[in-house]
Amino acid sequence: MIGKHYLAYNWKVMKKIDFKSIIRYLNPSSVDNLDGLNPYRDWMVMIIFSAISLVATLAVGGYVFWNSLRSMDETITLDEQPLVVVVNRASLSNAVEAIIAKGERFKKSLEIVVQDPSL
Repeated sequence: MIGKHYLAYNWKVMKKIDFKSIIRYLNPSSVDNLDGLNPYRDWMVMIIFSAISLVATLAVGGYVFWNSLRSMDETITLDEQPLVVVVNRASLSNAVEAIIAKGERFKKSLEIVVQDPSL
C-alpha cells in the first residue's frame, strides 16, 4: 500500500517537470522553435557542460592524487619471513638435458630432405 502511494507521488512530481519544454529549449533544430539557432543558449549549454566536465575531471584526479599520497606514507611490514624455494640440482640438470635433447631432435627433423618420388 505504501509503495503504490510512493509511486503515485513520484508520478505527480514527474508530471510537474515538463521534459518536453526542456528538450525543445535545448534542441536547436526543434520544429516548434521557428527562431532557429540561439547562440546565447548554445554557448550557455557548452559552458555548463564544460564546467561540469572540468569539475568531474578535477574531482577524480584529486581523489586519485590524494590516495596516491596517502599510500606513499604507509610502511609495509611483513609478519612472517618469506619462504625460500630450494631447487634440487639433480632435477635441474635432468630438465636441462631433456631440453637440449628436444632441441637436437627438432634440428634433426629439419634436416630431412624430401625427394620427388617420380624421379
